[in-house]
Amino acid sequence: KRSSPVRAMPASNGHSNNMVSAFTSSEARMTALKSQGNEYLGAGNFLKAVESYSMAIDLEPSAVLYSNRAMAHIKLEAYGLAIADAEQAMKLDSTYVKSYYRRGSANLAIGKYKLALRDFKAVCKLRPNDRDARTKLKECEKAAKQLAFASAIETEVAAPVDFSSIAVEDSYDGPRLDDDDVNVNGGETRVSEDFCLQMMDRFRDQKLIHKRYVVQVLQRVRDLLDAEGSLVDLSLPPKEVATTTTTTTTTTT
Repeated sequence: KRSSPVRAMPASNGHSNNMVSAFTSSEARMTALKSQGNEYLGAGNFLKAVESYSMAIDLEPSAVLYSNRAMAHIKLEAYGLAIADAEQAMKLDSTYVKSYYRRGSANLAIGKYKLALRDFKAVCKLRPNDRDARTKLKECEKAAKQLAFASAIETEVAAPVDFSSIAVEDSYDGPRLDDDDVNVNGGETRVSEDFCLQMMDRFRDQKLIHKRYVVQVLQRVRDLLDAEGSLVDLSLPPKEVATTTTTTTTTTT
C-alpha cells in the first residue's frame, strides 16, 4: 500500500505568538497597575492612586478600575470626577455594586441627598446585608427630610414693617425706644445699650416688651446681618494648613 502523502504545515511567522504575548503582557501590566493603585489608595497617596488607575484604564478599562479611581477622587474631594467615573463603571457593568456606592457617596458629600438616596437604595437592593450602605441610606433619608422641611417653610423676604403704625398703650411699663432712637434719613432703629439692659431685666422678671419694639429690634438685627458678607476671607499663618476629613470607606477590588 502506498502511504498517504503528508502535507506540510505552513511555516509560522510568529504573528499569533506575538499577539498572545502582547495580550498577556498588557493584561499583566494592567493587573500590576491596579494593585499599585490599591496600595497607594490604602496608604493615603490619592493622587498616585489616580495616576495608577488611569494608566490601567488606558490598557484595559473595567468597572472595577473606574470604581476604584472614583474612590480616589472622593478622597481628594473631586466629587464631580468621582461621579463621572462611577457612571462610566455603570455603563461597563450595571450590576457592579460599588459604582452605585461611589456615586452615592459623592452626591452625599455635595448635598445632593435625593440623588444619593437613589444610589444607596440600589446598593441595599443588590446587597441587603451591607451595613454601611444602610447607614448611609438612613443618613440620606434624614437629610432629604430636613431639606424638604426647609423648602416647605421657606418664604420670600418680607418688606420692612412700618412700626410707626403700631401704637404703644399708656399702660405699657417696659423699656421704650423713643423717636430719637430712629435714624430718620436711613430709617434705621438705633437700639441702645440701655434699652437692651432694661429688656433683659424685664425678661428675667418673666415680662414681655411691646410688639412695636420687638419689630424694631428684629428689623435692626436683619439690617446688620444684611450688611455682612455671606463669605468671609480668613488669613492663615504660612505653616497652618486647613484640612477637612471625609467619612467614606476605602475599599478596593
